[in-house]
This record gives sequence, C-alpha cells and structure tokens, in this order.
Amino acid sequence: MRSICLAIACSFVGLAAAPANAAIMMTTSEVSAFASDASGASASQNYISSTFPTPPGTMLNATDGASHSNNGIDWSASGGQTILGLTVDHQRTGQLNSIAETDQNNVNFTALDNEPYELSGFYSATDAGAAGRLYLEVRLFDSTASTELFRNVQNSTATLNESFILGASGGDQGNISNGSPTGNLIAGHHYALFSEYLSQASPDADSGAVASGNLTLTIGVAVPEPASTFYLLACGLPLLILSTRRRTFPICA
Repeated sequence: MRSICLAIACSFVGLAAAPANAAIMMTTSEVSAFASDASGASASQNYISSTFPTPPGTMLNATDGASHSNNGIDWSASGGQTILGLTVDHQRTGQLNSIAETDQNNVNFTALDNEPYELSGFYSATDAGAAGRLYLEVRLFDSTASTELFRNVQNSTATLNESFILGASGGDQGNISNGSPTGNLIAGHHYALFSEYLSQASPDADSGAVASGNLTLTIGVAVPEPASTFYLLACGLPLLILSTRRRTFPICA
C-alpha cells in the first residue's frame, strides 16, 4: 500500500514539474532601444539573440540625459502556451525632436505545430504639457507564404495623453489596419514579428512626456491543471502518511 501511494505522489510531483514545450523555434531576433534628449547626443542598445526562453529579468535599456527607453523582454512557454512578451517604459524631454523609441526588428521564428495565435498590446502617453507625437506599429508576416497576416499603424501628433489599443482605430494623423490580430500558425512556416513604439517631441517642442506599453504574441491554447495537481497532492499525501502509520502498530489476535 505504501509503495502504491509513493508511486502516485511521485507521479503528481512529476506532472507539476514537467517542462512546457515551446510551439516555436526562435531563429534570429533583434530588439533595439533608442533615447535622445536632443542635445546632440543619443543612446542605443540592442538585444540580438535566438535564445528561447529568455532568462528571467531580461532588460534592454537606453538612457540619454532625461530621456530613456527601458524595456523588458519575456519569451517563455507555460501551460500549453508560448508567449513572446515585450514591455515598454519611455520618457523624453520636451526639447524639439527628443525621442524614446523601441523597435522589434523582425523577431523571426518557425512554427513547430499548427497553433492559434493572438496579438494584443497598447501604448499610452502622459504629456506634461502640450501633446507630442505618439506612434505605434505592429506587423506579423508569414515569410514562407509571403503573406502579411496583420499590420496596425496608429500615429498622433495633436492628441493630449493619447492612448492606443492594438488593432483599434486611434491616431489623429493616420491609422492603418490590415489582417487580423488572431489566426493560426502553420507548422514549418517561418514568421517575422515587427513592432515600433515611439514618443517624440514633434512637430514642436513641448514640456516632455512619459509613455508605457506592451506587446504580447500568445501562441497555443492554455491547458488547465487536471483537477489541480496541488489538490491531488493534498489528497494523496494524507493517505501515504496513514498507510505508513498503520504499518507501525502490531497486529493483535
């Protein structure tokens, strides 16, 4: 009896600890951060890697004076889903053409399975005074089929505290929306993901701005824990303890 309980408990532990398999193979990628306070200097940093998943806490930061582009890169697989995540933290001065920018320059990967995908994200500014320029562009391209699956561009220069939702119709200077942010990846096809997040003092100088945003490409369908692994462990361990204790008592006639 004890050996059976041990086997059951160990199988539950193994289930909880089993690693998730990614639905993609990362081939090449480049993420760039750029910042300028428009005083004549600038700062840039690049993340070039095919490593998947990314190490926890992967950051890409560029700072020039009071302007910065700070970014978190989180590519991971968990619960049946593969996630390519990017978070954006921008700040710029109000000097004409000061910039905080983040680019994902063709993050290239190959789909290993036929899986659904969903793109989501936003980009929002808080202006210290007059509105500046806020720009968002995201594209997903099937390189094998030479097909643009999704493209969304939102551009504003005169809207105070502008806020973009990916796939929506924001932008006082233009909006382009093609394809769909949801669809299906095809096993063996090569894909390229591109995004640009930009805050700029343009067309005029202003009082500066901060902006934040994120972009998430989710691949696959979440798989719930079967009746909760931890619940099963909680039920199984008392049986194991009980069976062990029973073995310690003598059998009376």
